[in-house]
Amino acid sequence: MTKMIFSCKYCMINKINNLLLFIYLFNVVFLPNDNFNLKIISLILLYVINITCFLSLNGADEKLIFYCGFVLTCITIFCSIVNTGVVLNNIKMGYPGYILLLYLIIKKRKLSFKKYFCFILSLMAVFVCLMGLLDIIQIIDLNDNLILLWLVETENAMVGKGSHLPIYYMIFLKTSPLLFILLFYSLRDKHYWLSILAIIALVLSGTRANIFILLIALSIYFIFVQKRLYKKILAVFMLLLVFLFMALNNFDLIIDIFVRKSSSDDVRSGHLQGILEVWNQDPLSLIVGSGYSAEFYSYGRNALVSNIELSYWNLLRQVGLICFIPMLYMYIYPLYRLILRHKYTETLPYLCYLIIAYTNPFLYSSTGITLLVFEYIEAFNANRIKQYKCRSVISLL
Repeated sequence: MTKMIFSCKYCMINKINNLLLFIYLFNVVFLPNDNFNLKIISLILLYVINITCFLSLNGADEKLIFYCGFVLTCITIFCSIVNTGVVLNNIKMGYPGYILLLYLIIKKRKLSFKKYFCFILSLMAVFVCLMGLLDIIQIIDLNDNLILLWLVETENAMVGKGSHLPIYYMIFLKTSPLLFILLFYSLRDKHYWLSILAIIALVLSGTRANIFILLIALSIYFIFVQKRLYKKILAVFMLLLVFLFMALNNFDLIIDIFVRKSSSDDVRSGHLQGILEVWNQDPLSLIVGSGYSAEFYSYGRNALVSNIELSYWNLLRQVGLICFIPMLYMYIYPLYRLILRHKYTETLPYLCYLIIAYTNPFLYSSTGITLLVFEYIEAFNANRIKQYKCRSVISLL
């Protein structure tokens, strides 16, 4: 009888955990700005309910996660508060590191993290494609779409259309680089229609980085990862046709894209110039950092800013070399371990994200750290409920 009561209690807690995890992941993907505070609330509740997961650390992976997710995050926030004298803003900007501790809960409670994450990414791909389709067939104009207008107003997306954009359309949900996970996992599991949806959604995001990294990553996948020779040849041939079609029919557009790129590069150069000036005036800040909430004068914006597109440089400015080096190790280690285990399907989307994050503020954020949790789970094979495949996503859809 006691065992039955304990089993029922465990099942109930597990259901609550999975529900909270789903709410958290949904908000990470669709509402990264956390407009309803559901992301932070669900995260705190997960930690409170599963506090015992942090009391014992077994294995090198759990110790590494605890150090990077808790100790290192505490140090960077504390140093930021000392450097700036500001408490709340530094905690708000520095807290994403604590998200890494989700790894311990997911592993010990055997939560359906990968299943939910891939399903929500599938929803995002369907959503973006549907929004584009509704405009193309002239049912709902993109600029009059109430859902997209709300996402833009709440700073969770950038939406527009016109010849001033690289591919005319821009339906850019701010977490769209996560779609690389859906793309390569669905290719691995031979669910090609889901891969096509992911490709269309990435193209419709309308950013140069997503489109160019997409073409390069697909080329790498089919040439070096795909094992069947006929698929390699067919894929390379199709990619060459795409490149030729784009070059011959959109030559002026390509030139225009690079003209706009040089303009945005000038802004980023101005950001970097401002950061270098900070270090020139205060060399010690290069070592100990300026703090998460510390502002600096950007010559790219001609204004005081604290959060910029150059993620790696900005993180170095905020935390200094002392903390930046272990934080960089935190990001690189799962990449190294995945390559060592020849898990190239898992490596490619993460590498794409890290490259895109160089010129976008995605690195040290709830999105970036949630992806890092996903990669650590893959690197250590920690989510062993079953070998998850994208067909589960399809059944859910």
